[in-house]
Amino acid sequence: MKKMKVVGLVIGFIGILGVGNVMADQATINITAEIDGVCQITGSSDISFGAINPLTATNPIEPSDFGGSAGSVTVECTNGQTVDFTPSGTYTMTSATATTDLDFTPVPPASGQTPGFTGSTYDVSATIALTDAQAAEVAADYTGSFTLTINP
Repeated sequence: MKKMKVVGLVIGFIGILGVGNVMADQATINITAEIDGVCQITGSSDISFGAINPLTATNPIEPSDFGGSAGSVTVECTNGQTVDFTPSGTYTMTSATATTDLDFTPVPPASGQTPGFTGSTYDVSATIALTDAQAAEVAADYTGSFTLTINP
């Protein structure tokens, strides 16, 4: 009888607390995300024209004409993002020993490239007009630079 009273008391207590009336409920949680279309330059190399001979050069002079080399730029973008390349600057090389400057024309990679997340390397070059090379001073070491901007 004592055991029955205790069991009845426990069952009654559970009923008062409402444990027997617990019902499960649920909600749907929405989640969203947006991936930005971005690109970044992760590396670059310089352009070298080598030792130009204006007497044998053809117009326009390219880096490879006299043993030089084009430069490069490595770009990474979010997948599917295209990139445009825009050069800017003065496009003039100067020399500490020369009284004349040497102009050049940058040749960026073609726009509309899709490098992807793992990145791609593109050639960056420049040309020098033959008349500019002919007007330059002998044995002068000319240096210059330009900025290459990417626009995703």
